[in-house]
Amino acid sequence: MTKTSNETNATKIRGAKRRTAKARQKHSGGLSTRDYILKEATRLFAKEGFDRVTVRDISSATNLSMPTLYHYFGDKEKLYREVEAEIYGALRERLLNALEGKGDPEERLRSFVSEMYDALLRDVNFRHIAVRNMLDPSAVNHKFLVGVSMKSVHRALADLMNEIRPAGGDGPAPIILMSGILGFVLMSPAKRQLTDYPFRRKADSKREREAFLDYIVGTVLRE
Repeated sequence: MTKTSNETNATKIRGAKRRTAKARQKHSGGLSTRDYILKEATRLFAKEGFDRVTVRDISSATNLSMPTLYHYFGDKEKLYREVEAEIYGALRERLLNALEGKGDPEERLRSFVSEMYDALLRDVNFRHIAVRNMLDPSAVNHKFLVGVSMKSVHRALADLMNEIRPAGGDGPAPIILMSGILGFVLMSPAKRQLTDYPFRRKADSKREREAFLDYIVGTVLRE
């Protein structure tokens, strides 16, 4: 092969790489490579679960080479930990801001319930990953998630409930409260099928939300 042919092929390869990079940049919405990988990996893990997703699947979804994925995250388990840290960490910050923000204890409690309810309702990927994690027997992963998010939120919620009533945040009360919010949101598809449920239509979502907040906050205040 002549030198000219080699140069032509090299030019074509560079051109193809540039077109691929531009297409990927457009598809990623301007995210950095790392954030784009996290975004697509989150979607895949939420849809299929950790065990069923391969690095090759993520490579195909992102149009990035497998060596590139390994360069950024090392292996699939480390990538999954980063996905968890990202989504659980973001929720942790929103919940802590609500618990430790301005307002009296009742206002902060309502803000917390509202923030957790809304976050779970709008983030389908988080809900799916959270449910899969709850069913995961891995104590290592549960310990990781507690460190990333649950420990600090649980402590702040317990402190707030103790502000509302002495010892009100002791025992299982904070966990019961968080579990109640999570369970209510997760039951959304089923409760729409209850013909005697007063908020079964999508048009009733706003009223349902307010009724739920009133009930939860009122229950904590009455205890």
